[in-house]
Amino acid sequence: MSLPHPPQTESRLGRFILLISISFALVVGTVTLFIWVVAVVLPQATLHSAEQVGEKAYQISQQSAIRAIKLGKDFAADLQKNLGFLPKIVVDSQTVIDSSPQPILQLATVEQEFESKYSYQHTFLRSTKTILLSAHFTAKAGFDLTKRFEIDISTHPPGAKIHAPPPMLISFEMNNYHVLEEEGYWNKITAEDRQNAVAALQAQAKADILARGILHQAQLALERTIQDALLRHLAKVEFDYTQTSSPQVEPKP
Repeated sequence: MSLPHPPQTESRLGRFILLISISFALVVGTVTLFIWVVAVVLPQATLHSAEQVGEKAYQISQQSAIRAIKLGKDFAADLQKNLGFLPKIVVDSQTVIDSSPQPILQLATVEQEFESKYSYQHTFLRSTKTILLSAHFTAKAGFDLTKRFEIDISTHPPGAKIHAPPPMLISFEMNNYHVLEEEGYWNKITAEDRQNAVAALQAQAKADILARGILHQAQLALERTIQDALLRHLAKVEFDYTQTSSPQVEPKP
C-alpha cells in the first residue's frame, strides 16, 4: 500500500494561491488605472480641447465683427456720396452707423419740371366769359427722413433689409403762369373767378404728375442707389415701405 505525498499537494496549492493573488492584483491595477484615466486624464484633455474650441470661436467672432463694421462703414460712405445723408445701419444686430437726428429732414430722389394748362368758361344769358391758364411747375418726390430709415445687414446668410418711409411729394411749386381772359358783355370775370381757376390749375397739375408715377420713380431711384452700393457685397436686398406716409405737401399758389 502506497502512502500520499503531502509535499506535492501543498506545492500545488501554493501555486494556485499565488496565481489567484497575481490575477487579483492585475484586476485591481487595471481598475485603478481606469479610474485614474477617467477622473484625471480625460477631464484635463476635455478642458484643454474646450479652451481651444472657445478660443477659436472667439477669434472667428472677432473677425466677423471686424468685417461687419468695415462693411457697414464702406456702405455708409457710398450712401453719403450718392444720397447726401446716412441712415441708421445695423450689421448682424450691431449698430455701425447711427446718425440721427438727420441734418436734413427730407430726401428728394426725383425732380420733374412740366407745364399744365387749364380753361374755365361760363355762360350767362348768352354772355360767355373765358379764362385760359398755362403754368410751369416743379415737382420733387422723395422721403421723409424724420421717419424710420434703417438698413439691417446680415452676413450669415448675406443679405439686407431696408426699412424706409413710403415715397411722398416733397414739394410742388407753380413757378409762373400766363392768363388769357375774354369777358362777356355783362358776364364779367371776377377776382373769385381768377382765384378758382388758379386753384383748379394747381389741382389738375398735381393730379397729372402723380398719375405719371413720380412717387414710383422716386422709390426706384432710391432702390437703385442702395442696390448699387449693397449688391457689391451682398446677394439679396429687400425693401420695406410699410410705415404710415406723411401728408403730401400742398402746392404754393
